[in-house]
Amino acid sequence: MSARIARAAPERAQVAAALAELVAALPAPLHPLAEGVFGLDAPLDLVARDGEGGAVVVRVAEPGEDLAALADLVAQCVWLAPRLRDWRRLAPALGLAPERGARGLLVAPGFDPRTRAAAGALPGIALARVLALEWDGETALVLEPLAAAPPGAAPAPAGPPPGAAPETTPEPGLPGFRSGLRDEDLGLPRRPTRLAPRG
Repeated sequence: MSARIARAAPERAQVAAALAELVAALPAPLHPLAEGVFGLDAPLDLVARDGEGGAVVVRVAEPGEDLAALADLVAQCVWLAPRLRDWRRLAPALGLAPERGARGLLVAPGFDPRTRAAAGALPGIALARVLALEWDGETALVLEPLAAAPPGAAPAPAGPPPGAAPETTPEPGLPGFRSGLRDEDLGLPRRPTRLAPRG
């Protein structure tokens, strides 16, 4: 008998309870370090370590909250990064490499296209879909790593170097910016003419 995907998405509590095992079973396994650590005004579902010592904040999102959860995940990564040196001093056995910073992994049953597009533009953020598989009456959870951008989307263009002014390119089919525009060109109401003050 073969496994099939369960009709209902797994509940957040179910995913959170199995999170350490799930990330350890990824194709690029993560080593779980701590669960429920209080981060930036909220507990972190899981902090793990990758194979090179980098910290990974794992956030579980309920169906429909993935876009908001992505923002929270980015904030938590920013919060954690400067604290990693202290973590290494306090617990050197964790094997953390603070210079690698903190990455994020967002886990959800599905992702809004906006979440995937935003994650594709954020370095260090990965997405994984959680699936509930039914096998001989038993349910097992698995994580499926996803590409951040939607299928068929063009890769995001590289931005200008830090400190450089961004280049402006008109969209195809639109005229470039021109100077000397008048109110009438923009459809604005005509301004009253000011009179010079009398001498």
